[in-house]
Amino acid sequence: LYLCLNGHTITKTDAPSDSNKQAWDAVIRVFNDNTNLVLCDCIGGGALTHASGIPGKGVRVGSGSSSSALHTFKMFGGEIRGNHTGTSAGGVDGAGVEVQSAKFIMYGGKITDNHVEYKWNYGAGGILITGGYFYMYGGEISNNSSPYLGGGIVTIGTIELYGGTISGNTATNDGGGVWARRITLSGDVSIINNTAGKNGGGIYFCGYSSSHNLTISDSAKISGNTATGNGGGIYLESKPLIMTGGSIINNTATGDGGGVYLGEEGSFKISDNANISGNKKG
Repeated sequence: LYLCLNGHTITKTDAPSDSNKQAWDAVIRVFNDNTNLVLCDCIGGGALTHASGIPGKGVRVGSGSSSSALHTFKMFGGEIRGNHTGTSAGGVDGAGVEVQSAKFIMYGGKITDNHVEYKWNYGAGGILITGGYFYMYGGEISNNSSPYLGGGIVTIGTIELYGGTISGNTATNDGGGVWARRITLSGDVSIINNTAGKNGGGIYFCGYSSSHNLTISDSAKISGNTATGNGGGIYLESKPLIMTGGSIINNTATGDGGGVYLGEEGSFKISDNANISGNKKG
């Protein structure tokens, strides 16, 4: 499906009466093998959204089966905005976009003002990636919220950020901007002005295998993020943070580690032109 919004908005105006079905509902669902969704907007201002008071996700890609890695969602423009998941049933995570064992590539557009309103598993106000891939080259993930983890993004799969902005997102618990197990920041991507109610205002990282690292290079920037707990810029629970460039600047933690907080199993390798400055604690 190649969908150009052309300045128009698609608004879902109803939801299933069954609360369990509500949790999996979306404006657009992609669930057959070898299915590709391409979203753009030649004029601007168009969106995928829900009517006020109607719960549901913006886009849901994948069915969770092993073969569903063949699904692909490419976003060049348009907005996924104003979606709320508020049911107490399972599967409410990922109000903007949920990707299950599939691939999401973001070149432009906005994922903004999406909210998970009931804690179930992860949270993920903007994007949830479970067992799949997310590549970001441009666009904006902003002003989303989660009552648990990852105001902007939660990823159990692989996430590589090369451009665009992740800003103004809020998590009640950890990872105001991003909560991740394997993440690469490169190019000119910016993670700015996100807030965590506990740890990791910009990023909360918890790799669990030897291949899971947090790497930062080029001109990637983590700036202006806030954590009520530890790690205003980054909270590193385990596995290495490898920094060969980029900047971690002007972040704040009420607890320890205004810029970076290393947990008991974390390590930090820094070289070349990396910049860590202007961060504050307490």
